[in-house]
Amino acid sequence: MKAYVIVIGDEILLGRVTDTNSGDIARSLDPLGIPVSGVEVVGDDAGSITAAVRRAISAADIVITTGGLGPTKDDITKAALMEVFGGTLRRDPEVTANIHRIFAAKGRPVNALTEDQALVPDTCTVIQNVYGTAPLMMWERDGHILVAMPGVPSETRGMLSKAVIPMIRNRYHAGKTLTHNTLIVTGITESALAATVRPSIEKKELLISLAALLAVSRTFCAIVAVVTGIPDIRSFCSAVCAGGIIIQAIMYARMHGHTVVSNASATAQRRTVVTLQSLYLARPERTPPKTLSSRSR
Repeated sequence: MKAYVIVIGDEILLGRVTDTNSGDIARSLDPLGIPVSGVEVVGDDAGSITAAVRRAISAADIVITTGGLGPTKDDITKAALMEVFGGTLRRDPEVTANIHRIFAAKGRPVNALTEDQALVPDTCTVIQNVYGTAPLMMWERDGHILVAMPGVPSETRGMLSKAVIPMIRNRYHAGKTLTHNTLIVTGITESALAATVRPSIEKKELLISLAALLAVSRTFCAIVAVVTGIPDIRSFCSAVCAGGIIIQAIMYARMHGHTVVSNASATAQRRTVVTLQSLYLARPERTPPKTLSSRSR
C-alpha cells in the first residue's frame, strides 16, 4: 500500500511559502506502514490539478491533497476534482453552521466568499474541519481514496490527527499494530554502519534502512528498524537481538566510545541502552566485527 501527496498553491511554486504539509502527512502515515511514494506540487490551475490527481490515483492507494481550498481558491480546486470524480455542487448545512460558529467566536460577520466554502461536490464525503472554515472532502474509487485537505499547516496537522489518520487506520489497519523505533549512532560513518548490518538487510530478516543526517557540523548515522506486532521497547530490542541485527553495530559503537541515543524520552533511552547491554551479554556468540572502524569510508 502506498500514498501520494499533492500540494496545491501558487505560493509554494513561487517560493513565498515553504511546504511543511507533505512532511506532516508522511510522518503521520509512517507509523501505519504506509510509505509516501511521491509528492507533487502544482499551482492553482484546474488542468494541472486534474492531471496530478489522475497520476496520483494510478500510482497509489491513498491520495491526499493539501491546499487549494479557501474563500479565493475553492472554485478552481473543486472544479478540478469534479472533473475526475464527477458531481455538482451542493450547499452543506453543517459546513455552513461551522463557518458561522467560527466567525461568531471571532466577532466577525460572514462574507459571501467564505460562506461559499460550504458548497461541496455531491459525490464526496464531507469531513468537518473543526480548526477552520474549509471542509475536508473524501472520494472513493475502485479501492482508492482521495482526501482533499486545506493548506493551512495548523489545520492540516490538526485534522490529520483528529480525522484522517484514524479513518485510514480503521479502514486499512483495524486490529493491527506496527512499531517503529529509531536508534541514532553518532561518531561512525554511514558506510561503516551499513557494512555491519548489510547481511541482515540482504536477508530481509527485518525491515531496516540507514540514513545519514547532518546537524550542526556533526554527522549522525541513523538506523531505522521497523518491527510489526511488537508493543514495547523491551520486546522490540529482544526481536532485534534475536535477529542478530542492529545490536552488533550499536554495541560496537558503545564499546568504542560512540554515543547511542533514542528518539524516546531520556528515561526510555536509558532503559533501551540497559536492555541492549543485557541482551548482548546474554548472547556471547554475537561479537562485534573486528574490521569495523569509525574512520572507515
